Amino acid sequence: GQVISVREKSAKVPAILEAVEATVGRPAFVSFDADKLEGSLTRLPERDEINPEINEALVVEFYNKML
Repeated sequence: GQVISVREKSAKVPAILEAVEATVGRPAFVSFDADKLEGSLTRLPERDEINPEINEALVVEFYNKML
């Protein structure tokens, strides 16, 4: 999968370092390397692992209107 990383020059920005340190827990489908400041999806999430407030019917309706 794709790897998302922080640019080298941004890796020393205090706000980014604080955000990494403040992160408590990560979903099982996300891997993260704090030393390299990069992460990736290891697999697609199961429905019960994502925000329960997502209304799939509204998403389908939205994309159907675009067709």
